[in-house]
Amino acid sequence: MKESGMHLNSLACSLSGTKKILLAIVLVHCFIFNVIYFATSSKNGSISSIFIPCGTDCSSSQTNFRVLHNIILKDAKYTPAKIPKPEAMSINFLKGKQKVGDLYESSFQIPNEDLCYRNGTELKVLILITSKPNHEKHRQGIRLTWGHFSARKDVAIAFVFGNSTLENQKILDKESDIYEDIIQGTFMDNYPNVTLKTVSMLDWVLKYCSDVPFVLKTDDDMFINVPLLLSFIDRKSNESMVMYGRLGHHWTPNRNKKSKYFVDEKSYTAKYYPDFLSGPAYLFTSDISEILLEKTLNTIFLPLEDVLINGIVGESLMIKRIGVSPFQNMKVKISDTCELMWSLSIHGITYEEQFDIHKRTLNGKADCKKKPNSSYSILKLSNLVIL
Repeated sequence: MKESGMHLNSLACSLSGTKKILLAIVLVHCFIFNVIYFATSSKNGSISSIFIPCGTDCSSSQTNFRVLHNIILKDAKYTPAKIPKPEAMSINFLKGKQKVGDLYESSFQIPNEDLCYRNGTELKVLILITSKPNHEKHRQGIRLTWGHFSARKDVAIAFVFGNSTLENQKILDKESDIYEDIIQGTFMDNYPNVTLKTVSMLDWVLKYCSDVPFVLKTDDDMFINVPLLLSFIDRKSNESMVMYGRLGHHWTPNRNKKSKYFVDEKSYTAKYYPDFLSGPAYLFTSDISEILLEKTLNTIFLPLEDVLINGIVGESLMIKRIGVSPFQNMKVKISDTCELMWSLSIHGITYEEQFDIHKRTLNGKADCKKKPNSSYSILKLSNLVIL
């Protein structure tokens, strides 16, 4: 208590008249308040401090705030918020007998283990493209256009397949020998197994390219604006545990049996899908690969890879999925060069269109400058908009 009095007395700066009387009253009240707290507080209380401002008349050596006194706050205990672990979040709206892990075999017929030099430490991005064995023209169109960016030391590109017929296998073996850009798993290559194809991508990244910062998953009918992609990655180089793409929000399951996206009510019972990034193209930091793969293998199989892997599983793991405007993932007006320059991913592109778009994007900045009234300005091109 003696020490308390010294603290209080030290506050009596050089004041006069009415101000000094008012300050004295305040200090007396504070002193009485402290005495009551000391008399009534429990031994289990926690220590805190009260601060009061130091007036303009106080010594210049004092800080803006000073300790009035240490008091004991009764029962003031900090309880951290309980954050559920990913494993604790159930996925009870998926019904079925087979888990993804029951259908997937972790092996590669064409592993292409040398694609990522030094496990990807010198790369900025690994671009993995799902393709069908008989889509030779699609792959050639990509190799001759935006695929040429794989000549850079910081970009690697490969096409991903499952197992196929002997005739198709000859095609893949030949392309693998010539271009060295083929990765082939051992699952059967068909549309229902597109989920297994994405699982094989995650598996491959963990085995052969785990140090790459970013992975882009895309399809062979896509145009990818690689310079824009690299610019985006440079802006996000410090991010972790995150995915970017075109965000699907509040999408309902397709119950039309004639649709290839059909999902039976018995297989998926919820009214809506969790938010997910649409499958034609999405980008993710490679540090999510392990937990995403592990959780997916222990989840009921669903033939919609984007909904299942980055939607349902991503939601259960609380992975950030962020919508980014330039991820169009749909057809756009090819004649509008400025829109092409702003688009990071364009869907439904033919062999011939790859060359047209590639040429337009290479000359795009000059063409856009000629259109000052364009809705896609140079400013918009240099500043990607996050939805």
